[in-house]
Amino acid sequence: MNLDYFGTDGIRGRYGSTFFTEAFVKKLGVAIKHFVKERSEGEKVKVIIGRDTRASGQEIENHFIYGLAGDRVEIVRLGVLPTPGVSLLVDGLDADMGVMITASHNPASDNGLKFFNKSGMKLSREEERAIEERLGAIEVPVISGDGEIQSLDGADLYAKTFLSLFSSTYFHNLKIVVDAANGAMAGISPEVMRSFGAEVIAIGDQPDGNNINDCVGSEFPQHCRSAVMEHSADIGIAHDGDGDRLLICDEHGDVVPGEVVMGVISKYLIDMESPGSKTLVTTVQSNLGLDKAIRKAGGRVARVDVGDRNVAYKMLELKADFGGESSGHLIFFGHCMSGDSLFAALMFMSIMRDKRKSVSQLACEIPLFPHKAAAVVVAEKKPLETLEALNQARAKWENFFGQEGRLLIRYSGTEPKLRLLVEGQDEQSVNQAMQSLLDAIQSDFNL
Repeated sequence: MNLDYFGTDGIRGRYGSTFFTEAFVKKLGVAIKHFVKERSEGEKVKVIIGRDTRASGQEIENHFIYGLAGDRVEIVRLGVLPTPGVSLLVDGLDADMGVMITASHNPASDNGLKFFNKSGMKLSREEERAIEERLGAIEVPVISGDGEIQSLDGADLYAKTFLSLFSSTYFHNLKIVVDAANGAMAGISPEVMRSFGAEVIAIGDQPDGNNINDCVGSEFPQHCRSAVMEHSADIGIAHDGDGDRLLICDEHGDVVPGEVVMGVISKYLIDMESPGSKTLVTTVQSNLGLDKAIRKAGGRVARVDVGDRNVAYKMLELKADFGGESSGHLIFFGHCMSGDSLFAALMFMSIMRDKRKSVSQLACEIPLFPHKAAAVVVAEKKPLETLEALNQARAKWENFFGQEGRLLIRYSGTEPKLRLLVEGQDEQSVNQAMQSLLDAIQSDFNL
């Protein structure tokens, strides 16, 4: 069941329009205060707050604190830092909750809030529902005045968590392009990599409040690709606006699919017999070639619905240490309970160094199945089980592919679309299967 305000990754929207207003943010602060205090064993609770580089972030933070302050709530402002920094520092600062003000890879006109429990995990759907239930009854509050507010340099605290990973010359022979998306990684990622001896060409590192994700970062890889080729770099790294999503370009400027990045890291962890490495958790969107490569390496793949929160909770359930999405969210429980694009990039680069292979050479170790995706706009989301022609076509092609392919058919959670994905051993059969599914949809929906 969908909630009114929380989506697949916190609350997000265009600030100042529809529901996402000053009054709403203040009421949300009150709801979070009650939620945290109810679940705390002590009388006093601590909430830490970070934000990305959007111009609206400071204003949203002020309004949120207006509702949150008081009633023995200690508030710590962390300033601009990446989302994984908040996840890490919840535990590091012994806080009861972490709040990140961001709209991730969305444009600067959008903003939002993500919430983390005291372990650094994103809140569960049930916890989000409990917060929404409180919102309806809350009026714009008056500050009671007995809270405590302090400020810390969250970016510095986050950056320091990387200092012990490698020596100052560990990457001295690597030339790296870093696209920081004019976001929260802008003042951090290039400097951390330089501290380990890498030669860094930084782009998207001049945030002005309005240019976050503006034709830069992981959603716009063409700039990273061009810079890699221009500077003959060994690797290109692109973050998204809040630093929880990673995209990698190889030395030729070609984008490495997210499944391949996951596969390279997972195989390495299995080879190193790292605790919890035998199971890779990913989503239904990831290519079937990933499963085949991980099985060959001695591991297994577990799949969940789309969303990095779903990945993290399944990792917890299966005691897996690594998981991720093809979109670039990569989670290492040994480091952080949420996706961290900087840590993931450093891990991938350390594999390059350890195995003495280029990005393209590593990528060749994870061959993907041919695949094709499509989305059909529908006026009504009819139950899938009632679509006779589509189910007949699906059964036919699932029987044809067997274990060497798959079909994924699902409605979009946010748009009036029916999404299709076909994977198989050869491109011709994949194209034929997709056309068969599209023809069936035309019949079932009278398009």
